[in-house]
Amino acid sequence: MTTPPRRPWPVADLDGPNPYASVTSDYGREVDRYAGKFRDFTRNLSNYLPIAGSTLDAVDDFHEGNYARGAFNSAVAAVEAATVLPYAKALSMVKRVNDMRRKTTPLLARAKTQTNRIRKTEAVLPGYEVHHTIPMKGWGPIPQASRDAEGLLRNHPLNMKILPEHLHDGVHHGFGNRYTDPALQLWHGTNAFHKATIASAGAAAADIHENNTRAVQAPQPKQR
Repeated sequence: MTTPPRRPWPVADLDGPNPYASVTSDYGREVDRYAGKFRDFTRNLSNYLPIAGSTLDAVDDFHEGNYARGAFNSAVAAVEAATVLPYAKALSMVKRVNDMRRKTTPLLARAKTQTNRIRKTEAVLPGYEVHHTIPMKGWGPIPQASRDAEGLLRNHPLNMKILPEHLHDGVHHGFGNRYTDPALQLWHGTNAFHKATIASAGAAAADIHENNTRAVQAPQPKQR
């Protein structure tokens, strides 16, 4: 009995229909489907990451020719990137103050102790003052607090700022113009960490609003 020769694995339609073609195409479609889901997942995840989400949105917008949205998302990415340095500097100062204190003393020490710590760690020069961004005498709904009290958030290094004496005096007593004093006192009375937090929150809110608007305005597929 003669054994017929074994047919090679069909890789192309050279000698007729490929019986494995449907299996191959189904497998390819499955791979494409899961790859698409993974791309969508990573793309949606990036929307919740600072800088990355708005940067990718800007790239997509410019690629699609939507230059207005691209410019907007570029501005959002720039604002988010600009907050990195103030955060890094603020956290670095907190670490230096924390390393300096003795283990028996709290990080949120009384006002004078914390001021002296910052003067030493930051090498504050004569003619400069360490300012509490949350006034000890109270501000609006924030009540007055004793300078000898410990555990106050207003004594946290993130709520302190080094100011020249004339600006420190202006923050507390005004700059001589009742129309511009509130804005100047707010600007000079808050530190870079606070400004970066407000800017970051504003950029995130604007980006979320823009993404929701994009989703609403997305063209719907035509029904056959």
